[in-house]
Amino acid sequence: MKVFKILSLALCFGLLSFSAQAEISAEMEDPMSLSSSSVFVDQITAEKLGLSEDEVKIPGESGYLWNKFKLSTKTFFTFDASKKADLEVKRANLELLAAKKAIETDADGNEGFFNKALAKYNKRMATAEKRIQKLPEDQKATALEKIDTQNLKHQQLLRDLTEKLPEQVKEKVTAIRKERVESWYKNHKDNLEARLEAAAKNEDGGRFGNLQIMSTLEELNESLPVEAQAKIQAVIVNTQNRLSEKLKNLNTTDKEKLEQYIKDINLDEIKKVQLINHLDKTNISADLRYRIQNIKNENINNLEKKFKNLEDDEKNSFLKKHFETGQNGESTKIEMLNRLEQSASSELKVKIRNLNEKQELRIKERVRNTSNQAELDRIEAETIELPVIRREIQERRGLIGEEPSTSNRH
Repeated sequence: MKVFKILSLALCFGLLSFSAQAEISAEMEDPMSLSSSSVFVDQITAEKLGLSEDEVKIPGESGYLWNKFKLSTKTFFTFDASKKADLEVKRANLELLAAKKAIETDADGNEGFFNKALAKYNKRMATAEKRIQKLPEDQKATALEKIDTQNLKHQQLLRDLTEKLPEQVKEKVTAIRKERVESWYKNHKDNLEARLEAAAKNEDGGRFGNLQIMSTLEELNESLPVEAQAKIQAVIVNTQNRLSEKLKNLNTTDKEKLEQYIKDINLDEIKKVQLINHLDKTNISADLRYRIQNIKNENINNLEKKFKNLEDDEKNSFLKKHFETGQNGESTKIEMLNRLEQSASSELKVKIRNLNEKQELRIKERVRNTSNQAELDRIEAETIELPVIRREIQERRGLIGEEPSTSNRH
């Protein structure tokens, strides 16, 4: 009887374990399950950076110093320039992932390590970029393809991470993100559009991963000089078109997934509204358009509430932070400035109108700097309520001898 009871208990335990494992497997097979309580959007994991989670160690964990020593030694005794650059990127990835792990484990206790790891990440990437510059052209092209993809993922990881950081650390991360973009661009300007296009196509974020890519590209656009903007905008347009194809004929469940995906993307209100405005120009159903417009209105209302609750000097700082930075004009910013003006003092109303004028001038500059038909279509769709921009677009079409396309209109 005792043997029978033991076997029965073992069988019950086995069935329970199998059931639990099946549930876990089902969630893993469908990471976008609506019942999941985890963060809904795709995160940049160690695997997406070509590593395993076991390789990512922080102080206090077994193997932390040994892993660093092994990789340092391997780099020292590697004499092939291309492999040495790859190892430098791997070391950068490990520093970045260790910083992420540390701050998520204990934000206050690990802040010192986080800052050091982030600085080492930045230094490793700068070293890798310099090594790549010295490679023969055939090896250089392959290395650039890898580093472009890595940089887009790093930008998303740092953006996602910023939301979890204490206020005193956020500015450091923002500064490093900007420095990374500028360094990458400075060292690798050649064939920028083709390379970014290849990196964007290489996204592995699932069905809606192009939304993450669009967000990252938009942020790149704000950090880079005017000379790069038309090239990046062309890649954004192509990414948007690829996304549009994936959004055709979504069923109700997929629409709910997309809705939640947009809600969970770690973007501030302005950038999220900007993303929704771009998405609104794609070939989506009326029902989906209604859903994302609700998210847009929610974000605008949140922004207005934040703005209303600030003192005038704080409102000035807010406007400077969100609307004076970046060289790329956006109709979304004009739309939101008009909303904020309603709750501004007379003095701030003047500042807001000046900021609006600057945005218009920057949009005009975008028009003058492009000869890309799709980009002109995109700007025209964005600025439908700005007649002065539409006139600028018509003049530009006349100069480049092209007729407006109807492919992106709805």
